[in-house]
Amino acid sequence: NAYGCIATGVSADLFRDWLPSTILLVIACTCTALTQALLAVSKSGLLIVAIPLAGFWYGSFWALIPSMTSELFGNRHVASNYGLIQLAVSSGSLVFSSLIAASVYTVAADDGPTDDDGDDGTEENCDGFSCYRTTFLAAAATNAVAVVCGLVLHRINNSLGAKH
Repeated sequence: NAYGCIATGVSADLFRDWLPSTILLVIACTCTALTQALLAVSKSGLLIVAIPLAGFWYGSFWALIPSMTSELFGNRHVASNYGLIQLAVSSGSLVFSSLIAASVYTVAADDGPTDDDGDDGTEENCDGFSCYRTTFLAAAATNAVAVVCGLVLHRINNSLGAKH
């Protein structure tokens, strides 16, 4: 996460004149989608690559969001706009982690490989990659939608004559 934040922030500053921040956002969303897809299909050996990549690309968003908020909406109400974006991030986290991932895990625990601890015969835990595959694929699909939205945002931003 920290490496992604630093690397993306430095890249955004170094290449500011020819690489708009909206394109950096599209790159981050594309790589996040690919990483989530890799997590959905990976076995134990690939996790050593996929997990750091997921953290790297997650961190890259945090380097882009503050400057993009200012670029897209201006500096007059940047704190309020940034606060609204943080509210959206928190809401998305709640939906994905508490509602979607938990529901998918429960269904997988009911249908998939289980590990009953034997104490009362009612507790089932899901073991293996099948427990989270659907969640990773949903995250990959959501990031694919974000890529399209980022491209539309880039096009709108360019048509309005914004610098980046």
